[in-house]
Amino acid sequence: GWVRWAAAAAWLAIAALYWPSVLLAPLPLDDRSALTALAGAPLSQLLGRDAFGHLRPLKSALFWVLSSHPDWLPLLRAALLALLLVCGWLVQRLCTPLLRSRGWALVCAMCCLLNPITLQVLCWLSTSNLILCLLAVLCYVLLARRPLLSVISLVVALLCHELALLAPVVCLAYQRSLGHKRPRSLLLASLACCLSWLLWYAVAPGPTVQYRFASHPRWQLWLSAPRYLLENLRLWLWLPDRFGVLLTDEPAEHLLGSALAWFALILGAVAYWRLRRPDPVLRCALIWVLVWLAPLTNFVPFGNTPVAMHYLYLPGVGLALLVTHTVQQCTAALRSRGRLRAARLPALALGLWVVAWVSGRDHALAAWSDAVQLYSITIKNYPDNIEARVNLSASYLD
Repeated sequence: GWVRWAAAAAWLAIAALYWPSVLLAPLPLDDRSALTALAGAPLSQLLGRDAFGHLRPLKSALFWVLSSHPDWLPLLRAALLALLLVCGWLVQRLCTPLLRSRGWALVCAMCCLLNPITLQVLCWLSTSNLILCLLAVLCYVLLARRPLLSVISLVVALLCHELALLAPVVCLAYQRSLGHKRPRSLLLASLACCLSWLLWYAVAPGPTVQYRFASHPRWQLWLSAPRYLLENLRLWLWLPDRFGVLLTDEPAEHLLGSALAWFALILGAVAYWRLRRPDPVLRCALIWVLVWLAPLTNFVPFGNTPVAMHYLYLPGVGLALLVTHTVQQCTAALRSRGRLRAARLPALALGLWVVAWVSGRDHALAAWSDAVQLYSITIKNYPDNIEARVNLSASYLD
């Protein structure tokens, strides 16, 4: 019973923490440009690719409606906040059978919701489709025993973000971690949905994806991939000193660091393979992280930049599960050895870590409420970022 009361208190606290985001205005140069581009556009334009070459009809429809009814923005942001809380509840449902504890599953959900990346996605209107995508993906995985509802959820996810093409891989990993049989009918229906989406993308009008480093040699992109992967993971673990947008990082720079990142990645993979124990939770968490993040970090250039804060929103579920499972295992190990007082330390450390995340809320909200401050903070953290300087100049002119 205490878990329910704790969960209710947690949802109310998060709603209060993030409520100021409801009053934020659209961000210039990103949100406003999208609103301007879709103002008065025909409905057929919503079925094509957007200005960045992505096929995300639900996001386009959202901006199309807002362009005609800008006064609906607070209502929309309030709805996004409510959907964010629903995502947290679904994460708790997802992790309960894995962690075999509703309490630890609640801790995992809190790690997802209170991470600074979540607040960035909530504040940046252009990334609101990620909230809808994660909601649909979680429904797709949890409803695997109900193929019709599950496939409908996958379709919604595909209409929000193209990364949903990889949702069947995550679903398989989750079902395997629970020891369930592979839902073949669901997999076949999912494959048909993904192939239909790819066909739609092939014939949809609009520009192709503009990848910023497409002109670089292929070997530089591959060499930089593990370094970008580790940098994205570090942003989720500790964001305050790297807060900003447009986190550009040239693949030709830090070649030695890229080579060392490859060495660390290979060493970690070999160590996991040789020292691994039957741990389905760890395997599921790692697959969840890599499936959503690896395609965006130059292994397969799927976005328009290899480092971005909002990239961590979907992998954040796996990262939260990984952190929570580690703390749970450490606590159980200390208790089994009779060290009851020491067994409290891992949970206490995690609690202090989450408090440190929450302490940056006011700073982040203040930055997202003013474009000049947002780009100024970006330049402070990334002095060589020319694009951020150009956007700051444009914000002053605006």
